[in-house]
Amino acid sequence: MKNKFSDNTSNIDSSPERNQAPTEKGKIKLLDVVALTQDVPEHNLKRGEVGTVVEILANGEAFEVEFSEDDGQMSKCLSFLASQLKVIHQAPIKADAKRQATDSIEGYRYQILHSVNAWLDLADNDILYLEIAEDFDIESDETFTTTQVKHTQDPITLRSQQVIDALNNYWKLRTNNPDRRVKFRLLTTSKIVKEQGNPLRMDKPGLEVWNRCSGDEAAIQKISEFLKIDGKISEEVNDFLKVSSPQEIYEQLIEPITWDTDCKPSSFVEQSIREKLAYHGDRHGISPSKAKDIVEPLITETWKIAGQPENRELTRLRFLEIFEKKTKRLTSEQYLQHLEMLAAMKGAVGTGFAGGSSDITIESYPHIQTGIPRIYLDVVVPRTELLTRIQNKLQSEGIVIIQGGVDKGKTTLANLSANAIEGKWFWLKLTSIDSSQVPVILKKLANTISHESAQVNVVIDDLNLQQQEYEEDLGVVAYRVLEHGAKLLITSQYNPPNTLLRSLSLSSSVVVPVSNFTIPEIEQFAAGMGCPTEPAKTWSEWIRVHTNGHPRLVHARLTQLRQEDWKYQGKIENLLQTPQEVVKEREEARQLLMGLSENQRKFLYRLSLLTEFRKDYSLNIGEIPEPISDPGDVFSQLVGPWIDQASENYYTISPLLKNAAKDVWSKSKISALQAEIANAILKTKNLTLTEAWTVFTHSIAGQNKEGIIAFIYSLMNAPQDDWKNVCQEFSLLAHIKIDPPEELIPGDPIVNQMFRPLQYRIAVEVEPKNAPKILEIWDKETKSYEPHESYLLSRLMLATQALMYYQVLLPAKQMVAYLKEIIDITNNLEESQKINDN
Repeated sequence: MKNKFSDNTSNIDSSPERNQAPTEKGKIKLLDVVALTQDVPEHNLKRGEVGTVVEILANGEAFEVEFSEDDGQMSKCLSFLASQLKVIHQAPIKADAKRQATDSIEGYRYQILHSVNAWLDLADNDILYLEIAEDFDIESDETFTTTQVKHTQDPITLRSQQVIDALNNYWKLRTNNPDRRVKFRLLTTSKIVKEQGNPLRMDKPGLEVWNRCSGDEAAIQKISEFLKIDGKISEEVNDFLKVSSPQEIYEQLIEPITWDTDCKPSSFVEQSIREKLAYHGDRHGISPSKAKDIVEPLITETWKIAGQPENRELTRLRFLEIFEKKTKRLTSEQYLQHLEMLAAMKGAVGTGFAGGSSDITIESYPHIQTGIPRIYLDVVVPRTELLTRIQNKLQSEGIVIIQGGVDKGKTTLANLSANAIEGKWFWLKLTSIDSSQVPVILKKLANTISHESAQVNVVIDDLNLQQQEYEEDLGVVAYRVLEHGAKLLITSQYNPPNTLLRSLSLSSSVVVPVSNFTIPEIEQFAAGMGCPTEPAKTWSEWIRVHTNGHPRLVHARLTQLRQEDWKYQGKIENLLQTPQEVVKEREEARQLLMGLSENQRKFLYRLSLLTEFRKDYSLNIGEIPEPISDPGDVFSQLVGPWIDQASENYYTISPLLKNAAKDVWSKSKISALQAEIANAILKTKNLTLTEAWTVFTHSIAGQNKEGIIAFIYSLMNAPQDDWKNVCQEFSLLAHIKIDPPEELIPGDPIVNQMFRPLQYRIAVEVEPKNAPKILEIWDKETKSYEPHESYLLSRLMLATQALMYYQVLLPAKQMVAYLKEIIDITNNLEESQKINDN
């Protein structure tokens, strides 16, 4: 093959100045002339063949290269890595980039790819016209649908020029063809934004209102008034708007026009074409790899037809002819005789032949359901705020990922969201489906959507977004859904990786996390189950305490209360205990952990003892005795299903697993583990008051002396300006080990002598009524111990602290006694110092 830029491609390899190493990333530019550095036999290309870069892919990692025949007609357009190419001709001079037609070239390519994609969807009697009314048009029965393709970056509104042009062109086409049912589709990569100044006085952009104003006369009237006042539409359209009713405007102008915005890039369209060809080939015994090779001949044919002065049409029959020509094999007479002999043998042995029946059967996919499944719940909490957020994202982005842990109610939310949107729905449930089957099912789903004549919305329920082997298949499904303006809802226990979001051209804003029930939602749930108003208010607060608002636990508790006629059957003092039905639900939830690895279960049990935690010291907890291999990876695998992200830096264990370790391990093991947890947190830098409290509680439970001392030092050394806030944060310390009086660590007076001063100072600030009692306990606990000098210092601190704070009123006799003790200890210490000096 020769290229229009070279008469002798063999010279490329022999020329010293051109025989360079493969070009580095970033060195290849759009419209550069490049040569292949290796053979590509599957496309009949040799090393040294020359092409032109027409698109830069994957941030400069790969490139679309067009190869041409001598007459200038494109023969192939393929993707290559930078290492497979070397630049042999770059722009000879510095030129004005504004005068270069790179955007136009990509626009033409984008138009051609969409034309091919539409070509493959034609019914037997449909005709696709190129460059007749618009970029491509489809005549199907009595309907003529014209499509304008725009590869543009600027956002569009109802007053954008391409929108105004589309309106005027549609109206002119409709007027010139009164005997035809005309529809118009603007297919553009631009995103919809709101009109400046909000002229429609609505909370949505005008084009979104246009797409969803069926039956809404007020919205139709606002669109009409805006177009007339804005003054950009043609005189003919304006005249129509002046005399027509809202119903007429909708039926004759709004309904026939589709704004198909935020369309996916060329790579997605080409992938869609390849998938359609693979499915077509599969039905005719052609391998997917062979079928996908037909992409280039179809693109070539489309370019050729688009450039003809007349007869610019494509049909289903023409596609079949090209497909057959490029995939058929010439078979010898001897081989045909061999096949006939096999067929005769098959007929002789009947159904016992290895091939079975000759009838072709298409495997069914029961996972793909038409319609929205019924919700099998007696009461459904509407969760209005969450649903509104999901629906708004669906309208603006087209895709929403509902993410939440185990039994958070994701499927119910998807169901309610789908029911709020009119149209046809496919529902794919992937729960308990082996991951190896998912790519096949997604391919089937994409193929099924492509054969639908009408717009189809899709729910993919319980998709494991951590599996990257079907990322491409999911991208094709998304493209098939969005290319027709439909909606895609995905539910998953996992947050999507950034690579997936980038491949779908989405931002993380499409992810809507499912939170636990709030107290008002629990109250609403209780009322829906028949609880009277006042008890519902009371129970909702207690249920939030016992369940953390987890939907499964909340439902279990409310079901039990309904059986008890909403009356508490036990003793009032037992209200703080976790109800048995909640305990039972947690036991059942733990059985789900049997499907996890030992490392994952062990990590979850350790973290179940924490209220909230950061990832950095969670990794330390993973490395305590009986360490977990690669705790960072294990942690990431558990975030979503069993670990919730509470904020940017903090996580919480699923309420289903709260304190699960205490139900599976012995008390002695739990105590030792809590001591180790305190040490693991102390290894981390930048600890906050949250971590300080966690260190203290786990050190107490695990009798960790070092942890308690570190906690006391950190609080006693807090800046004076922060002291009041510290006391408020740790006000609970004013109540610990005083009723009845107990030592923090029995038999260790030093730790206790460090704790009581801190406790007393906090009580002075936040619980002055407790301060005298703490002082009394501190006094009794400060008994003589060795070294004697340390004992005297402890007594001196006690007496000094007792007299320091005016908030604590002590009997005069006690105050005098403490004052005398200060004097005596001071004198005693001075005498001891003199003796030591001598």
